[in-house]
Amino acid sequence: MTSEDALDGLRFYFDPDGRPRAEAARPELVVLADFLQSDVARDLVWADELYRRAKAGSRWRSTINVYEIETGRKMVTLQPLHQTGQPASTYPGSLVADALRAWISHVKPD
Repeated sequence: MTSEDALDGLRFYFDPDGRPRAEAARPELVVLADFLQSDVARDLVWADELYRRAKAGSRWRSTINVYEIETGRKMVTLQPLHQTGQPASTYPGSLVADALRAWISHVKPD
């Protein structure tokens, strides 16, 4: 899956309360969409930090809110912490970086 395909599979919008939301059109993107709305949300500083780490491929791990994120040389792994036994989802770092950049553009006030 290319980054362009993934971005085509994600839809960003604001709910009636004005909270940023992400929706996945394909099952393989559900975890990424949930991560964006739950662990990144409106925190643009955090989103930019995650973007830089995913883009650079630096080795790093952090538990944020609902997910543990691990960045590596080429891949980013998101491990849900809220659902016992749910497997981790692994994505190309470039895909996560592109999704984060699109999310930042969506959430950033005009």
